[in-house]
Amino acid sequence: MSVTFTFVGGIMFAYTYHRHRSLLLASIEHALYGCFVFTIGLGWFFYHAAGR
Repeated sequence: MSVTFTFVGGIMFAYTYHRHRSLLLASIEHALYGCFVFTIGLGWFFYHAAGR
């Protein structure tokens, strides 16, 4: 599951970078989506997968 979420997120961030040519904007988007994912309770997919 975490691989799927990571892949989709990577495509979104790559699209943002490609469209705006701004690493800062892609980084801010990454931070906002990351906070949102952990806030709604999906963070355990990423947190526990890192320890395996």
